[in-house]
Amino acid sequence: MADKNFSNKRKDSSGRVLKENETQKSDGSYIYRWREDGVRRAVGATTLDELRQKEKAIRATIDKGLNVLNDNITLNNVYEIWKDVKRGLKENTFANYQYMYEHFVYPIFGRKKLKDIKRTTVRAFYNSLSENQGLGIDSIDSIHTVVHQVLDLAVLDEYLSYNPSDNALKELKRAIGNKKRRFALSREAEKAFMDYVNINPECEAWRPVFTVLDEQGLRIGEACGLQWSSVDFENRKITIRDNLVYFKSKQKGCAYALNTTKTESGIRVLPMTKNTEKQLRKLKEVRDQLGIRSSLTVDGKNDFVFLNRFGRPLNQGTVNKAIRRITKKANMELIDKGKKPIIPYFTTHVFRHTFVTRCCEARMEIKVIQYLAGHKDIKTTLDIYAEVTKEGLEEGSKEFEKYMEKFAGVTT
Repeated sequence: MADKNFSNKRKDSSGRVLKENETQKSDGSYIYRWREDGVRRAVGATTLDELRQKEKAIRATIDKGLNVLNDNITLNNVYEIWKDVKRGLKENTFANYQYMYEHFVYPIFGRKKLKDIKRTTVRAFYNSLSENQGLGIDSIDSIHTVVHQVLDLAVLDEYLSYNPSDNALKELKRAIGNKKRRFALSREAEKAFMDYVNINPECEAWRPVFTVLDEQGLRIGEACGLQWSSVDFENRKITIRDNLVYFKSKQKGCAYALNTTKTESGIRVLPMTKNTEKQLRKLKEVRDQLGIRSSLTVDGKNDFVFLNRFGRPLNQGTVNKAIRRITKKANMELIDKGKKPIIPYFTTHVFRHTFVTRCCEARMEIKVIQYLAGHKDIKTTLDIYAEVTKEGLEEGSKEFEKYMEKFAGVTT
């Protein structure tokens, strides 16, 4: 009897059972029909999977008490639906997206009615985040990621006929990108900073992490997530496999999460420099003598190399503050000695860019640099190499010009 009932169910051309209100058209596409406030509605899709995604969003909309025909629906209304139906993100990434939206979008822009949101409206909002709130392009990009997905859902639910945030960030990126150039520390600035760190006792706690960032080229999340089990003193190797993320969420407040590296190429085994080995050995000896261990377990792991004074893993914000504080003191010391303050204010990622730049200056093989840096796309490595080569060409041209001037002077 069960077999007979199953055989009587409607199926599509591939033999898949269609749910109630689902229909396949003669051209192979699909339609889902439903009634809303007495009005018969329908939505189409080219595949059954796509149709069911739309059905899910429609049901979520109705569950929220919203009406597809309602002109008063706001961006925040759709955002609440997006939170319910969004899947496939790591927990900390999802929490970060929610934080960025709820902090910067929800209070004002999110209250706008969908019918009033146009392409120019979105662009003006992004410009205000940059000009009035001083947000960097990376932060605005994170906000845009959420806004774009929320508006995509609005299109899917047929509140909107198009996504007004499409390409909305390109113009701003070009404008900011022209002002903001990625840079590496000069050899002199790098040496001045590290000399101050290595000589001054007040920097002793920071010496190991700055050495690793400077000489191993790690991303800050990779450095903060480094564990003693990944440090092989016998073979002088460091295995990079984890990325520690520090984030804020309404549910957990400030929290840590241990993820895989940014890309598969990020998983790598690095040769340990002699200075890195020296600093890490010394750090481990002190920790073992004092019995210091991480006071926090993150995703089952707690043997983190770099800890703050409370025994918790370091995070990017804390390290950036230390860099800024030390840079200021190091420059003041240079001034006191009658020298020019040459260390610019920089962040942890500049260490990484500086490392790759030094590798390029040493004329390492491109593929070797790509591996050491954990770049997924060799174009990233080549772009830096091209920058260094261009600067080297300019320096070489000046030296050649001096030589020719000297030669011309001799022959006349």
